[in-house]
Amino acid sequence: MPECEVCRKKTSLYRCPRCSLRTCSAVCVRRHKDDSGCSGERDRTAFINRSEYDETDLMSDYNLLEELNRGVDSSAREEKSSGAFGKPSRRSKQLRAKLKRQAHTNGVHLLFLPHGFSRSARNTSVVKEKGTIFWRLEVTISERVVAVQTGSQAEFVVLDRVPETSTIADVIELALERAAAMNKKPATDVTRQEEALLVFMEAEREKGSTFWPLDVNSTLAESVQGRTVIEFPRLVLVHRSESDKFRIAQPVSTEPSQSAAAEHSDSDSIPGSEGDKAKSQ
Repeated sequence: MPECEVCRKKTSLYRCPRCSLRTCSAVCVRRHKDDSGCSGERDRTAFINRSEYDETDLMSDYNLLEELNRGVDSSAREEKSSGAFGKPSRRSKQLRAKLKRQAHTNGVHLLFLPHGFSRSARNTSVVKEKGTIFWRLEVTISERVVAVQTGSQAEFVVLDRVPETSTIADVIELALERAAAMNKKPATDVTRQEEALLVFMEAEREKGSTFWPLDVNSTLAESVQGRTVIEFPRLVLVHRSESDKFRIAQPVSTEPSQSAAAEHSDSDSIPGSEGDKAKSQ
């Protein structure tokens, strides 16, 4: 019998299922794993010569295929129940309808993209206790703000389920903390920097690329009131010196008939073409 390849003192009794290294005892097995990082688990997808293929290998392959098949079935059932494929689930429709009603009550013209659009799938906004909307926010942070505030390189952060009672100043702090956390660096004291920062919200369904300036002392609810929001608000955080780069949206009066139709429409989505789909991503 060949000797142990770890201690080189005793006759080997075991062979590692992963790398075939020979060992003599549990002590040498542990030492082998610690020194080499080997998991000790057999690679079930490794190539085996036909001449060495036996009944044990056959059963291993059979069990692997069964596990894969169960995984595929489980994923398909999960996707079907969540409405990720085909039509949205009943619960998904109910949650979106509730969100739309509450947004309308709060004076927000909330529109949904057709099911299957990336932006629609990303929308985690919900209505919770006492009719409070918890919005998903996607915040783009200018390079200058990122460099000054956090020392990080992040330029885009996602804030999930931010209560509409939060102020824009709160949102700024959350965004900068998230950017810093992504790079494992502490955020600076935002309260001393607020005057140098501006927040804009993308103006939806407006001609060209325009933005609404937001008051840092206003709540999120006040900031979206009277605005059109597609799925969820998208914000831009910039340094005050960069404000001239943003074209401010101009309020447009809506015809009464059009307003009523929009407010009482049974549809919870807006038409989407391939071009729109690309823009919505």
